[in-house]
Amino acid sequence: YKGTHLANVAGRTVRVLLQQGKDTVWVSGATKAGGHKLDSTKSYRLMRRGISGVELRTARGKRIATMNGVVTVASPSGSFVLGGRALNGLSDGRYRGTLEVRASTFGGLLAVNALPLDDYVQGVIVGEMPTSWPQPALEAQAVVARSYTLTTDAGGAIYEYEPDEEEILG
Repeated sequence: YKGTHLANVAGRTVRVLLQQGKDTVWVSGATKAGGHKLDSTKSYRLMRRGISGVELRTARGKRIATMNGVVTVASPSGSFVLGGRALNGLSDGRYRGTLEVRASTFGGLLAVNALPLDDYVQGVIVGEMPTSWPQPALEAQAVVARSYTLTTDAGGAIYEYEPDEEEILG
């Protein structure tokens, strides 16, 4: 097709905005936040402090650390639970990848899901088609979802996409 080209997008990370403007972001299932070790069986809260600070606390409120900039929340299992309601309307959803939490320019916090392109596409397929459909239909949907993802950008410097239900784990 005219105006198209082949490219290798291996390792491409997709960023999806999950929450914005909240004073507190709740997370569980994680083992690390901004270099600090967490217990994956417990919940933690991240709160805005100052202009660009993010404070990490236990569920009971004990301060663990205050960090500036982006705080990356991760788990070796490759997934985490975001507490509360996300922009896609889901509450307490499990997401693949990592969570990037930062102070928002307009107040509160931004919570962004950062995940590999192929994991994102896998979530889109499960959210849009029954897995019982014929394999060629699922493969075609994967091509469409991947192509659409690579050619659209709804966000900006911090995130590319706003969420739909398909970004959660099935």
